[in-house]
Amino acid sequence: MIRKLLLITTTSLLFALLNTNQTYAQGYKIFRARQLSDKGQFQKAKSLYDKALIKDSLHYQANIELGNLYLESFQQFDSAYYYLHRGINNISKDTIYDDFFNYANALRLIGKYDLALENFHLFENSLDTTKAMKFPLDSLLNTYTNYCKIAKQMEIDKSVISSVENMDFFLNTKESEYTSVYFEEDSTLMFNARYKDLKKEKQYMDNQYMENIYIFDFNESVASTYDEDIEQENHQAIVSRIPNTDSVIVFYHNFLWVGALENERLGELSRLPETFYEGDFYCQRHGIYNTNKDLFIFSGKASISEDLDLFYSIKDEQGNWSTPVPFGPNINTAFDEDSPFLSANDSTLYFSSKGHHTSGDYDIYKSQKDADGWSTPEPLPYPINSPGEDIYFVLNSGEKYGYLSSNRSGGLGMMDIYTVYLTPVPDFSCPPFENPNLLVTMDITESLDSNSVDLEFNWKFEDGTTAKGEVVEKDFETPGEHFVAIDIYDIKGGQTEVQEVTELVVIDSVNFIGFDSEPYYYMGDTVVLDASVSYMEGYELTNFYWMVRDSILPLDSKRIRLPNLSAGEHDISLQIFASDGDNLISFCQYDTIRILTQSETDSVTKSNTDTDIIAVNDSDQDLSDTNQTDNNNDSDQSQNDNNTSDNDHNNSTSADSLMNSNGVVNISFEPIYFGFDKAYLTKTSTNDLDKLAQYLLENNTHKVIIVGHTDAMGSEQYNILLSQKRTKSTVNYLNNKGIKSNRIFNILNKGESDPAMPNIKPDGTDNPQGRKKNRRVEFIIIKPKQ
Repeated sequence: MIRKLLLITTTSLLFALLNTNQTYAQGYKIFRARQLSDKGQFQKAKSLYDKALIKDSLHYQANIELGNLYLESFQQFDSAYYYLHRGINNISKDTIYDDFFNYANALRLIGKYDLALENFHLFENSLDTTKAMKFPLDSLLNTYTNYCKIAKQMEIDKSVISSVENMDFFLNTKESEYTSVYFEEDSTLMFNARYKDLKKEKQYMDNQYMENIYIFDFNESVASTYDEDIEQENHQAIVSRIPNTDSVIVFYHNFLWVGALENERLGELSRLPETFYEGDFYCQRHGIYNTNKDLFIFSGKASISEDLDLFYSIKDEQGNWSTPVPFGPNINTAFDEDSPFLSANDSTLYFSSKGHHTSGDYDIYKSQKDADGWSTPEPLPYPINSPGEDIYFVLNSGEKYGYLSSNRSGGLGMMDIYTVYLTPVPDFSCPPFENPNLLVTMDITESLDSNSVDLEFNWKFEDGTTAKGEVVEKDFETPGEHFVAIDIYDIKGGQTEVQEVTELVVIDSVNFIGFDSEPYYYMGDTVVLDASVSYMEGYELTNFYWMVRDSILPLDSKRIRLPNLSAGEHDISLQIFASDGDNLISFCQYDTIRILTQSETDSVTKSNTDTDIIAVNDSDQDLSDTNQTDNNNDSDQSQNDNNTSDNDHNNSTSADSLMNSNGVVNISFEPIYFGFDKAYLTKTSTNDLDKLAQYLLENNTHKVIIVGHTDAMGSEQYNILLSQKRTKSTVNYLNNKGIKSNRIFNILNKGESDPAMPNIKPDGTDNPQGRKKNRRVEFIIIKPKQ
């Protein structure tokens, strides 16, 4: 009995020791992770927190500290919320109420404003019952609660026109990418980052590597170091481009310098005019010249403890620059102002500020130049501004799109570069809008004299069609005003009694998407397309985009004029964006116009037409070159072709069975690739598709099987739809290149089911290079058996 009791006691002690050891090991991992984090070794710290959570996924301290690491060091706010939420839900007795503040801040940054305010309130209530905070979080309380309220209102008042898209891993990483400098004519974007490029590269006092300059090529979708010869002993960062030159301003040794770009190298740097430094600035951070290069605007501060303000200097007729002058209090505040940018006509100043009623840290503002100087700044709308930091805003020359840097939720981590569209981006992928039947009954009997002779009434309409009778029905193709001519013929007398009686038919307030045009034009005529007849009840039609054949026209207009189109048929696509005040939707319509040669004139009668009636309006806007394309060459090039609908989603047929039942042609075309979660065609893709189209045009007995794929991110159902979008944009582009639907033998949409490379590595981690190869559309050339 004694031995048995001793055995039980020994066993209990052993379990107690094991539990103690496990608790100690868990605590040591968290303690060691905290030490590594304090030293700036964030990835190593994260790894230890992960290991601690494998043992106990609900461990309060591990969740809270890992959440704070994501919040402050990685700036991945979705992940921060995940771990902080799990920690708060498993709260311990000795809770530090700072955790509620950090949790509320994560909620704010992912847009959960009401929940954020609730947790800020919990933190506020704790201030009376707890000791002083390690950090003055209470001083930030009013600032962050105001951020929530302002951001919430901004999202209510959001812009339905503007959109913001992350440039994804083509350019962005988990590190920070920022300060976009756009070279539109070269399709390149220069930016800054703090990567480790060299083996012996030095780190700054913040444990990050020195700043360096990088370049992104839009045509190749590749980012690389701009000049590998730049020494990384100090920060060296791109700031802005000097207008109409190949010179740029760079930040170096806390001042701004000018250097020329030559052969992918940055030339010798020279400091800006000495006058700019009068005032003994501690730092000049960002600066820009106006178009005439006689105005210089920069952000700077006189000491390390002061806030950044905006300054300007003016060059006189003798070439002398004035001493820098700070902008007035309507621009500068008691907080930081930074990253100035001027519009192409120098009339609008964009900058970022922490002091103008912001929705979160830096927001982007604009001020208009007027007779009294610069107007009171206005914030750019959501989603351009976000709860995160939004800074380094630039626009293209046409001010249709631009770029900004932001650490907002949903990015890859830290600061990412985003594309900003100030107007919607047309892709011409929507189905044609089903217009109503505009059937009008026209009755002339009430206008007749009962004593008159027998008459015949010949009706003539603007589209060239005719009708006879006292009462006729006419199906008008567009709303608006339509003039109708009537010849009244005396049957007995055998003569026209009244010629060209003109009536006006008005069709108003009907939902209609389309445009007016002549049914036929002759060589040398100016084609007029008029979409002002379009109307949608409850919506404001905000933007009109046109595509002729495969060219998206570089304009946004209700009416356009196209001079000197070549003979033959021209496919016209129209995409209209409409807003109901909250949402932005688009409608599409497609049609064909024909340009006749002189030899065709005699054989064509207007009674054969099946296109739109003549437009009575004109436009002052000419388009002299219809081969120009929109600056966004990555848009889907689409047109309506219902013949492809049967092939849109045919997963029941395999590529192998199609190949086995037909003759496979021994020629291969490279797949085309797509961005993550994207279905638009890149410049490289369209070049490859041009080669395929040329081959099919030259080999008219051959057909193509088109197979769409995705990577494994997302649900299986979603990826089937995504592969369908990719094949559709591919088919539309080939259609616009003259490849008719009967040349496309079949379309297979496989989603993630047939990867070209593994989506994950053998150790279970993500394989981004493999996934990149899986986002593709493939082509198989066959010669169908008769």
